[in-house]
Amino acid sequence: MLKAGFAKVDITPPFGTPIAGYFRERQTKGVLDPLSLCCLALEADEEKMLIITADFLGIEMARCREMAASIEARTGIPAASVIIQALHPHTSPVITTKPGLNYTYQGTYFDMIMLKVGDVAELALADLEEATMAIAAGETAEQISFVRRYYMKDGTVKTNPGFNRSADIVAPCDEPDNGVSLLRFRRAKGDIALVNFACHPDVIGGELVSTDWPGFVRRYVEADHPGTSCIFCNGYQGDSNHHNFISGVRRGGYEHSKHMGRVIADCVKGLWEQATPTEVTSIGTKCKTVYTRTCTDDLDHYDELKAFYDAYRAGTLGYDPPMNEVVRATRLVDVVSGPILKSIPITIAHIGDVILAGIGGEPFTYYIRAVRAFCPDKMLLSMCLTNGNEGYFPTEKAFAEGGYETAYSPFTPAIENEILSTIDKLIKAQ
Repeated sequence: MLKAGFAKVDITPPFGTPIAGYFRERQTKGVLDPLSLCCLALEADEEKMLIITADFLGIEMARCREMAASIEARTGIPAASVIIQALHPHTSPVITTKPGLNYTYQGTYFDMIMLKVGDVAELALADLEEATMAIAAGETAEQISFVRRYYMKDGTVKTNPGFNRSADIVAPCDEPDNGVSLLRFRRAKGDIALVNFACHPDVIGGELVSTDWPGFVRRYVEADHPGTSCIFCNGYQGDSNHHNFISGVRRGGYEHSKHMGRVIADCVKGLWEQATPTEVTSIGTKCKTVYTRTCTDDLDHYDELKAFYDAYRAGTLGYDPPMNEVVRATRLVDVVSGPILKSIPITIAHIGDVILAGIGGEPFTYYIRAVRAFCPDKMLLSMCLTNGNEGYFPTEKAFAEGGYETAYSPFTPAIENEILSTIDKLIKAQ
C-alpha cells in the first residue's frame, strides 16, 4: 500500500543575508516571495522516502549530508533515503561554508535551516495517508526554456551572447527540453502534485528574495486544483535559461517569471485528468559518490590569476573584465584551495516504475536525453543540484567548444562518462 504526505515551511532569510548567483555582491533588501522548504513523504512496502526541495541557489554536499543526518536522528528515516534538492533561484542564498563572493556562511541562519529541515520532514511524515499515483507527461504549449549557448559566426561559442548580437548567431549548441512531468498522488484529504521541468530560474534578479518561476508553478497548480499541495523539482538546467537570443527580444523580470509559471501550470492542468494510474508496490533510493579529478589547466598562471581574482574581489581592477576571465580565475583559485579529487553525489530513486535521477550540480540539457535512454520504457524525472552543489557538468563536446560554463567548471571532459556510467549502473540496480 502506498502512502503520501506533504509539508511546507518558511525559510525566508533576514535582511542583509547574501544573495548568490552572480559575480557581484548582493544582499537581501526585501521579499518578493517567501522562500520555502517543501517535503513529499512516501511509504510503500515498509520503506520510506523523503523528497525535500529548497528555494536556495544551492546547498553544498557536506551541508546536505548534515541535513540528512539530522533528519535521520529526528525521524529514523535513513539518511540515504532523504533526497534534498536546491531549486536554484538566483534571488536566494546559497547554503555553504565555502568562502567566496556572496558565499558568506550564515551561522545563525544555517542553524535555523537545520531545525526547519527536520520540522518539514516530521510534518510530512505526520501527514502520510493512503494514496494512489497517476502519471503523465507533455510539452508546454509555448517554448519557455532555451539553450543559452550559441555557435557564433566568428567560430566561437558564447553563453548569453546578448540581444544586440542576434545577427551574429548561427544556432544554439543543443536542443532545449520543454517537457513537463506530473506525478499525481490522489488522497482522501487532498492530492499532492509533483511537477518536473528543466530551466534556470534566473528571470528576476535584483536584491529582493524570490522563488522565481518554480514558486509560481507551485502556487498556480495549487490554485488550479483546490485542495492540492504541489512540490516542484527542477531538471537538468546547466545550459538553459528563459532567453531566446536569436529573436533579439529581451524577456525577463517578475512578470515574465509569473508567465513561465503559468505556462507550466497550464500544461499540468491539461495533464491532470489524463494522468494514468500506476501501481506502486515499492520505493527506494540508491546513492553513489563519484570521485573525479579536477581540472588543473592554467596552473602555470596561478600567481597572475590569483592576483587578478583578489583585485576583482576587492574592486580595484579599474575596469570591468570579461566574464570568462573572472570565471577562469575563480575556477583555478577554487581548485588550488580544494582537493585534487572532487566528490559528486549521484542519487537514483524509484517510485514504482518512475525513475528520479539526481545529480549534485548543474548538468547540461543533453544529460536528460542520455539518462532517459537508460530507461526508455519508464518515466524519468531529472533533478539538478540534488544532495550537492558541486559545479557545472558540461558534455565532452561542450568542453571542446569552450564557453562560460566550461571555463567555470572544475571538471575535465571525462566527467560526462563518469556520471552517465554511474547512473546507468544505479538504474539497472533498482
